[in-house]
Amino acid sequence: MSRLGVTFDEVLIAAEEIRQSGEKPTIDKVRTQLGSRGSNSTISKHLYNWRKKSESILGTGKSETPDFIKSVIESVWNKLNEQADAKIEKIKIESDTEIREILSIKFQLEENLNILSREHEKLNGYLNEISCQKELLILDLKSLNEDHSILKERYKCLEKLYLEVKEINSINLESISEIHKNEIERLTSFLNKKS
Repeated sequence: MSRLGVTFDEVLIAAEEIRQSGEKPTIDKVRTQLGSRGSNSTISKHLYNWRKKSESILGTGKSETPDFIKSVIESVWNKLNEQADAKIEKIKIESDTEIREILSIKFQLEENLNILSREHEKLNGYLNEISCQKELLILDLKSLNEDHSILKERYKCLEKLYLEVKEINSINLESISEIHKNEIERLTSFLNKKS
């Protein structure tokens, strides 16, 4: 559990960070910077001491940086470095995770592409086979059509021959019938004469 009270050093660092961001350190801003810790009276007291100390330090020579300012700057610098390192590490971890996910997706897509390629080759094989069968069926149909034409011609010839034979048979039957009739008459006449 985080403590509610704040130290002078914590207020000092927060105030310097706010000042370096181009804003004036106030009680509310310092309190926010400290994660809503510290009472207004404590922060106000530390801010007052910080301003007094800053004024006394700034009143000294400008040619050298006082140890107090150096320590504040180093502290702020270290804190900013830690935050930057943490952010970099977080981004690195997130990037590594994303790269692994992308590589996994890439691998899966390559697998799917290989499967689809094999299916494509198989379907091409089926298509070639069906095309060959179609060509054979077209040839068979052509042959059957030719056979049908030949059979149709034969049928016409046979029908014509049948009609001719039928006509000849009809003539022959008439002729035989006439011969039988004449023969019967002759026999009848002959028998009548004998009796």
